[in-house]
Amino acid sequence: MSLFDLFRRKRDPNKPSIKFGFKGEQIEYRLRDKSIVIGFAYRDGAKLYTEDIKKWDEDIAGQAYNLSHGEKTQVFSDVLDFVCTKRNQPTVVINKDDADKTIWEKICSNYTGRIKDIEYTSDQQNIEAIKQEWMDALAAGEKVIVDDIEIENGKDIDAIIEKMKSIKGLS
Repeated sequence: MSLFDLFRRKRDPNKPSIKFGFKGEQIEYRLRDKSIVIGFAYRDGAKLYTEDIKKWDEDIAGQAYNLSHGEKTQVFSDVLDFVCTKRNQPTVVINKDDADKTIWEKICSNYTGRIKDIEYTSDQQNIEAIKQEWMDALAAGEKVIVDDIEIENGKDIDAIIEKMKSIKGLS
């Protein structure tokens, strides 16, 4: 046994590893050999996005498995504890176009003491927010790159937005 081994914490493989991702705008959740990245923002307070809690990230074989109802509840509870400890009570954002909307409402009803508020969004609102963010970045002279393509103007943004809408089935 080395001196390093004396100070190394042994992590319980049955407990998740949870941390904030790049710029604190996502949460990385890992449990044994499974992981998931969950949307998170800290504009006007902590916001936790439920629509990302659907599928585990792809495994070594390239498979991405759906989370069961129990796994969704556990991941949500673990992440909620993490956010409340590291920041404060979050606003939970539920997409009203998400097939799991009622599941998230029911899960949230079990955690009302740890949730600041519930906010609803939609696919259309999300796309409009992305478009505005890109337009603001261009106006500020920043580089905007989407799918390895540099966006140069509003026309480029509109083309990508239309592609996003067609994928989501929006008009």
